[in-house]
Amino acid sequence: MEILSKIFGSASRVKILRLFLFNPQQAYTVDEVTKKSRVTKLEAKRELTHLSNSHFLKEKKLLTKNGKVSQRRQYQLLSDFPYIVNLRDLFNADFFNNRRLIASRFKNCGRIRLLVLSGAFLHQPKSPADLMIVGDDLKKSLIDQVIKNIEAETGRELTYAVFDTNDFLYRLHSSDRFVRDIFEAENELLIDKIGLNK
Repeated sequence: MEILSKIFGSASRVKILRLFLFNPQQAYTVDEVTKKSRVTKLEAKRELTHLSNSHFLKEKKLLTKNGKVSQRRQYQLLSDFPYIVNLRDLFNADFFNNRRLIASRFKNCGRIRLLVLSGAFLHQPKSPADLMIVGDDLKKSLIDQVIKNIEAETGRELTYAVFDTNDFLYRLHSSDRFVRDIFEAENELLIDKIGLNK
């Protein structure tokens, strides 16, 4: 993402570009962009104005409950923007090239014994989760924050599962369907201290 931030001018712009590129049917208000992209409101307003002026986004006025035009706006990707496919390919390449760096994000989240990528990380839409984390003394609130940061940086909403080691091993040996489906889909073990690859 650091390289793209330099090319596109700011990390905030890259996050917002990703949000709209990978959610093309969705319209967002400034507050929603601020929350989902984890940027300041000032940054969101500035980048949304810039992207609207560049004809990347369309701006829609919202109505109040009384049917009057509100000061609030929604923004959505312009479907006829000529470089959507090219930009999506570029951001996808960055996303997939950097996925192995994800393990370091969780180093303060407890004793992680297994970290499995699937789903969006490996073009596996039928996988039940994008990420599975197994460990002991896991700090679930910190894991949630790490996931939200990854979502903000990638413009994707991620599905993930967190298991204590004993719970996971029980599920693994009892052929739990969720665990089985993850391992039957293409997956990548970023951390494997349980020894599944042996």
